[in-house]
Amino acid sequence: MHMHRQRSSRQNQQEQIVSDLAKKLNKDPSSLWKDLDSSDGSKLNDWSVQQIKQAIRYFRDLGSTWNQIKLTGSKKYLIEQLSKCFTFLKNARFSSYQSHQIDVPKLIEHPKFKMQRCPYIIDWQNLTAVGVLPSQSSTFTVKLTAEQVQSLRKPRRERTIGLHLRLFSTEGNHEAWNVVASKGINVYINKDFIPIQQAKSTKKKKGFSVAKPLDISDKAQRQMDVELHCQTQWSGICVAEVATFHSTEAMVHTIKKKCLGVNAEDKKCELCDKKTDLLRCSRCKTAWYCGTRHQQEHWPRHQRLCKPYRPRPPLPKVGVSTCDDDIQVGESRVSLRCPLTIKRISTPVRGSKCNHPQCFDLKGFMEFCCQTGNWQCPVCSNSCRFEDLGIDTDMDKILTQTGQDIDKVRLFPNGKYEPITLEQIRAEMNGDFKQGKKRKRVEVEDLSGDPPPPKKKTVGATIDTAICLD
Repeated sequence: MHMHRQRSSRQNQQEQIVSDLAKKLNKDPSSLWKDLDSSDGSKLNDWSVQQIKQAIRYFRDLGSTWNQIKLTGSKKYLIEQLSKCFTFLKNARFSSYQSHQIDVPKLIEHPKFKMQRCPYIIDWQNLTAVGVLPSQSSTFTVKLTAEQVQSLRKPRRERTIGLHLRLFSTEGNHEAWNVVASKGINVYINKDFIPIQQAKSTKKKKGFSVAKPLDISDKAQRQMDVELHCQTQWSGICVAEVATFHSTEAMVHTIKKKCLGVNAEDKKCELCDKKTDLLRCSRCKTAWYCGTRHQQEHWPRHQRLCKPYRPRPPLPKVGVSTCDDDIQVGESRVSLRCPLTIKRISTPVRGSKCNHPQCFDLKGFMEFCCQTGNWQCPVCSNSCRFEDLGIDTDMDKILTQTGQDIDKVRLFPNGKYEPITLEQIRAEMNGDFKQGKKRKRVEVEDLSGDPPPPKKKTVGATIDTAICLD
């Protein structure tokens, strides 16, 4: 009984391999099997050299058993090599294809599957998932509604949903496509190759990195046939999901509500806009309702955003005290322009681990981190996650009290500040150029003991000695 099951399993694997090869060659699987099963290989003479090489490449991608097979030589030699590949396949003399199966439901329920995601994502709906194994190909179909296709086809800044492919390894880690897939996982959607940009550097960055999925929203159709060809030593699952995410304006508004609170005139019911006799959500403490009935009606939408309230960590004070009592922080110059956008800061923020007075713009920072997937302070390069952001109220007052023509200020240890005008900056720059340091003449000591040669005098503009050019 055990031998019969093992033989049936091998037969299914052989049929799957031939079926995949038939798709590549646009041939019928039964006729392809007959051509490959011919004893003398005479039926392969009708194949073109390109088809034979393509079939050999397919077998070479299956595992190390066929890696030594060459793609050079005469057509007769190539036919012999292809016949040997099929002989190995019939006798099941390979091990890489008979690898362990992936437990897809178990990996989806893994605790880390919900972690290491971009804070922009509200929730996601898993459409389908498939196991990915080394030297194998995986196929699955994604079906969408007409409304979903219409929403996914919109430009990125105008939509709040996305169609993503996410890699999750058997070790329980989200993998970035530009790191893993670019090494040997090819993606085809409806037989169209999807290019994946390779990561410039594989070194781990200092900031908090999230695993960016492969966004295929622009390829959205009612039915999408996805093929994955894994040619690298990686195993896990590929999950197709429709994710719902915040807009940048909503993320900025959330930070402002957490750090500055809600003004009395802005408090209103989430459904009827009533502003009197309101009740607050006891969980997130940021949503207001006129009664329990409206809270219950709004809960299906609010539950995706409602998270337990956590007060923002206070930002460290700059220039108040240091670890060494003998060291005192003097005045410092701070730019009022964001180091990322080079524009004047609108909402100044810093991280809870940032000990520098320089701030950056909240909206520009959010858009930059969402694009790169690395949440890192642009000033000190420390990890700066969404939960660590805080609004610098002192810098916000300086931005409000200074005009648009002021780009820098001078901060003092007592908390006071002094604007630096553009004329002062130009005067300082001109002064530095005028007071440039002259090079000191270096006297070379003569160790030969001979008396120094007499110096020749020059009269007027006449030069008696030759000029040495370097």
